[in-house]
Order: sequence, then C-alpha cells, then structure tokens
Amino acid sequence: MTIGIGDRGALVAKTNFIVAYAFHHDTPQRLADPTDRIATARREVEYLLYEDSDGKLWPGAANGFTYLMDCAAAKEGLLAPTFGRHRVSSTTGPTAKHDESYYLDPKNPITDESCT
Repeated sequence: MTIGIGDRGALVAKTNFIVAYAFHHDTPQRLADPTDRIATARREVEYLLYEDSDGKLWPGAANGFTYLMDCAAAKEGLLAPTFGRHRVSSTTGPTAKHDESYYLDPKNPITDESCT
C-alpha cells in the first residue's frame, strides 16, 4: 500500500494485493501440486479520502484479474479452483501466457488474462 495526494487534495491509498482461496479436494494425491486447489484474485485498488468527506473513503481506480479460477463456475457466480488443469481458467477461459510465479507476484503488471 502506498499513500499519496490526488485530485482536489484527496489522500489516495493505492493497494496492490492477492487473495488466495484454498479448497478441499477428496483425493489430493491426484493433484500435481498445492496450487491445484487454490483460486486467486489479484487487485489494484485506489481509495480516496477527501478533506470534506467526514472520514468516508471513496473508491477510485480499480483493476484486477483471476488466476487458477474455474471460469465456468465464475460465470455462475461461484468461486472454484481449476483442480489441476494448469490454466488461468478452466476450459472456458484462456490458457496462461506466463509461468505461475508471474501471476502471484504483485510487482508484475495487471494482465488481461482472466475469466470474462
């Protein structure tokens, strides 16, 4: 998280974070590695605090993507991992363009690979 000054003198908190959701699998020995049972969401979000806003935060710019997410489940409003398909998403979504470490490193730019 970084803090700066934005438009109209607003205090701007810029966040960059990854949330990992872990799931149970009945036969974990069938999975290739631990990431086969997680789904992640990476977000960059700005929060604005104006002098005249009575301490209330306002949303600013936001961007993000999902990784190791089952897109078919996401389209139904559900959160689920791909369970070993080594993809950005399940068969309904794009194949990963980078290695796994790229998506899990907040220093890398936000990608457009995600469930749509």
